[in-house]
Amino acid sequence: MLKINNIHGHHNHNLNMVMIMIMTIFSVIFLNNQNTVMASEFRSVPYYMPFEEAQNIDDILAHSGLKHFVLAFVLAPTDSHDCVPVWNGLRSRLVTEDTFIVNIVNKIRHAGGDVSISFGGAFGTELGHACKTPEQLAAAYQLVIDKYQLTHVDFDIEGDSLGNVEDERRRFEAIKILKNNAKHNGKKIFVSLTLPTTVVGINDAGKEEIKLAIQHQAEIDLYGIMAFDFGAMANNMVNSVISVMEAFHRQLKSIHTEWSDRQTYEHIGMILMNGHTDQPSELFTQQTFEELVQYALTHGLSRVSFWAMNRDRPCPPNRQHGWAAIFCSCVEQKPYDFSRILSKFESKTITTTQKPQTTKHHHTDSPTTHRPDNNDVDCSKVPNGGIFPCKNDRHHFIECAHGEKYIIACPNNTVFDPKLLTCVWPK
Repeated sequence: MLKINNIHGHHNHNLNMVMIMIMTIFSVIFLNNQNTVMASEFRSVPYYMPFEEAQNIDDILAHSGLKHFVLAFVLAPTDSHDCVPVWNGLRSRLVTEDTFIVNIVNKIRHAGGDVSISFGGAFGTELGHACKTPEQLAAAYQLVIDKYQLTHVDFDIEGDSLGNVEDERRRFEAIKILKNNAKHNGKKIFVSLTLPTTVVGINDAGKEEIKLAIQHQAEIDLYGIMAFDFGAMANNMVNSVISVMEAFHRQLKSIHTEWSDRQTYEHIGMILMNGHTDQPSELFTQQTFEELVQYALTHGLSRVSFWAMNRDRPCPPNRQHGWAAIFCSCVEQKPYDFSRILSKFESKTITTTQKPQTTKHHHTDSPTTHRPDNNDVDCSKVPNGGIFPCKNDRHHFIECAHGEKYIIACPNNTVFDPKLLTCVWPK
């Protein structure tokens, strides 16, 4: 506190100096609070694909309990791979000419919410590949940021993009430019990096991705981990996801050695998938969501997301759909069941109908075989764990964890894919 005494007309200069000091102090406090609020507002943030049979945004805002969303995806045009941002890779959906998304963003902000926009995804051409210099790439990203007045952006790096070192370097150099531009203009751009996972955390390509970001001084504010499609078992879904999240926590802390356990958790976001996933062995029920949101609250994660808002509704009774549809969850539910559970993470209050499962990973919970081990994988030499195919056997795979070897069976009617390192449908 500042105590001001005996200020008269001939002390106007001193008064002005004092007022400047007060304004400076309050400006620093305000900006710091702004940065804190900016990060915390995006706590419960589902992915939303406005062009993919999406619910009306008015209905979402009225009934889901959520007001913050990650809009997906901005890519380069699939037909030409030009350094031009478009929605869903379609040249007919140029960001520069867009009014549809602008209208959605305005409605969300009018309701007191906000959006992040995700670049990348599992399909299409990421701008980091289409643009040939960091400067060109930063300009393409900045165009999107300026168009929608963004404070948050997401980079969803998976599929062929993950492990492409040249593109990754270009992308991180562009992110550094974006950060510097925002800082120069007295703003802050919050960057999340989304990565796929395996049963033992992220793979080596994911680790190298994080190391490259550090090497190129591209500040990543949050690491979002896709804790689905890694081959978990439905009857042990909660434990499987927690095991993956804890494995990633260890991996991230081993890279960012300057962070404490708490700081590491604060840089992590957990991304789930409601209902049936693309993996036939996985199933996220409403109860699964409740227990995993409780885990995120207990451990101090900064964000919980799910894929996707478009799926948070029951499937139409007269419409055919596959195992995992883009327009519904493929499980029994009421509209926005999963969104309302997610909203509890934002309010930091949740009650579950049964006791949350333990956070420890018990390998005996996974279906294993007692058949002779005819594989030459020596897990004692793989201290950080890993997934390996079995020789001449596509129905099992090897998991190394803590120096121990486990032979795990894929679910019925599935086989192990040595490239994806997970169990998949044979087709």
